Amino acid sequence: MKIKRFRLVRPEIEVECTRPIIGRLYFALICPSLIKVKSCNLQYTIEHNGGMAGTVWQKKVYVIGIPKITWIDKRD
Repeated sequence: MKIKRFRLVRPEIEVECTRPIIGRLYFALICPSLIKVKSCNLQYTIEHNGGMAGTVWQKKVYVIGIPKITWIDKRD
């Protein structure tokens, strides 16, 4: 079984702004704070015929969250 060491999560964010140029410049300043990197340990136990085979191993996995941003122009 192959497990990827890095997992990418892409939540969707919709941004509405009345002044798109100023809004995008402001958003560029706070955008690095939206990117998150977390680490976790995955533990696997191999079972055979409904019983424990006794093989347990851990793998450290990093989850990277980068938002997918869509811009909505709210000008009337």
